[in-house]
Amino acid sequence: MVIRIFQLYLLITLIIIQKLAKATVTISFFTDTYSRLDDAFNFMINSFNKYANETNKDIQLQLTYFTDVSNVVGYNDYSSTLSLLGKKNSKYDIFAYDANYLSAFSPYLMELDNYLPKNFTDLYSSKYNRMLNYYNGHIRGFPFFLIFSVLFSNEKYLQKYNKRIPKSWDELLNTAKYIVDEEKKMNNDTNLVGYTGLFPDNENAMCSIFQLIHSYRDNADSEIPEFTSQNAKDAFYKILEIRDKISSNEWFRISETQIVDHLFNGNILFAHFYSSLTIPLYSMSVLPGRKDGINSSIIGGYSIGIYKYISEEKKEAALEVIKYFSSKEFQKEVIVKQLGLITALEELYDDSDVCKFINCDMLHEIQYYLRPISTMENYNDFSKRAMKYFQELLDGEKKVEDTLNNINDINRIYFITWKNTLGAILISFLVIIFIIVIIATSLIFISSFQSYFTFLSNDLWIIYTIGSISLLASAFEYFSLPSKKKCILRQTFYINGESLIYIPLICKLTINYPIINKFSTWVEKHKLIYVASLYSIQLLSSILNAVFGSIGIKEINLDKSEKNFYICANNSTVGKAFTQIQYFYTLLLYFSICIFLFFEWNIEQTYFDIRHFSFAIIMDGISIALHYLFDFHSINSYILYNILFIFINIIKSFY
Repeated sequence: MVIRIFQLYLLITLIIIQKLAKATVTISFFTDTYSRLDDAFNFMINSFNKYANETNKDIQLQLTYFTDVSNVVGYNDYSSTLSLLGKKNSKYDIFAYDANYLSAFSPYLMELDNYLPKNFTDLYSSKYNRMLNYYNGHIRGFPFFLIFSVLFSNEKYLQKYNKRIPKSWDELLNTAKYIVDEEKKMNNDTNLVGYTGLFPDNENAMCSIFQLIHSYRDNADSEIPEFTSQNAKDAFYKILEIRDKISSNEWFRISETQIVDHLFNGNILFAHFYSSLTIPLYSMSVLPGRKDGINSSIIGGYSIGIYKYISEEKKEAALEVIKYFSSKEFQKEVIVKQLGLITALEELYDDSDVCKFINCDMLHEIQYYLRPISTMENYNDFSKRAMKYFQELLDGEKKVEDTLNNINDINRIYFITWKNTLGAILISFLVIIFIIVIIATSLIFISSFQSYFTFLSNDLWIIYTIGSISLLASAFEYFSLPSKKKCILRQTFYINGESLIYIPLICKLTINYPIINKFSTWVEKHKLIYVASLYSIQLLSSILNAVFGSIGIKEINLDKSEKNFYICANNSTVGKAFTQIQYFYTLLLYFSICIFLFFEWNIEQTYFDIRHFSFAIIMDGISIALHYLFDFHSINSYILYNILFIFINIIKSFY
């Protein structure tokens, strides 16, 4: 009896241990609250927990919001979320994020293609899914569902007047004008609005701007037109015409919640809005384009990724969650059928059962555009300024051409090029100076001219000329977009050019020193060794500067209204140290020449040469002072900045 009781005790103990070993793993699912999707997220979380219980997965999913404040217009301020993720807090396991901000979230996301089988990842390998979920060659997330911009059309009025859903902007304008005019004839007090443009005071206005310009491509396969293109001008003129004829400035700029309220009231004929919304009496279709066959939609949505700083146990559980949410069954039965959202699983667009719930014809026809959030530097600043310029256009404060030029200038980097008139004139001038320097130097080998070049020996004149040519070469570097390599090259040419001009003069002035001394005699016998020793310091610092890559580019005016440009600048303490050494050594050479000229002012044999070079050194001193002044004083005009430094180089090389 005692043995049986002991055996029963052991069995119960083993069962308890087994249960403890299979303890449920709780996975925290984080997202930002968005009022129109909060119920959907809760439904999806409950769906997984039910699935986990039915399949004995021992995983429990717990929904938590990054923020407590409900967002009614969508998520675009991700900085607070990133600040939480950056703390490597283990309470974040899985999170849903706006797919447009993948580049910002990617440092915190697992590379899922290293953990999931290829036949699974291939389900989401289409062009647009790759745009939303691939970063630096790896899958960082899987699409939960898509949200994209669409056209809502009031079926009541289209059926009443026997009109189809418009395929082009002109057709939308004509259809809306006809219906609104007819309604006014029957009821002058009608509050029917032809079109709402979706240009509120937030990021959705920038989405609408991109969508509008993208819809004016030449053909369906074309890239989005440049802001300064005729296509962009036509797009802006057309949207203003639509506003003036079938809408108003106020209707174009109303908030998202106001648009939704008016849609539910049926007061809008055509509305630009998002696919996450289902409105009775309204059909959803692609937004129009410049002509039939071309359309545009801003693609977005929510993706799910796994926080990479969690335990291996949680990673395994989180991967099961990803598999479930990305499975064909979940996407079909929950995302599409239960929630009425758009799945990113494109093979379902050919499923007749799915097409009863979503517009599959629209999904086959739609032409997406992904905002350049991940590829454009300073996107947030660009967006804010571009929206400001567009609002000024709507308010009549700017013209279309000025608006587009202003938007284009936000991120455009200007530089002088030989292709325009100013650049061609400057290049021609530099070439003339270069030719003069070469011809003048060649005269030292012609006997009839040698009497004019007695101050320096031929070898020193050649070194002097190499210095002049080096300075001119530095000036030529101002006619292209600066880069790190070009800046190093420009600095090397400039500094070494100065030294190669000064050192031959120091050598000759040392030899001519009026007081007889052994050093001057030694220099006279070993000119090239003396020149090489003086030059070696500058050469060594230039090599170290290039090796350490301490010279880079600095952006000017990117946060102002002036035209943007790059300048060369030191990006590190080491770089500044090397540059200061080079400048200090150049000044040491310069003042050494000044001292020598003072002591040799009255030497009869070199009387005119000393005065000539004194004038040259005075001009050089002025150019040095200007160089330092312009280096430390902000110049906001790219034309003025480049011209000043080009002429400083010319002054130095010509004398």
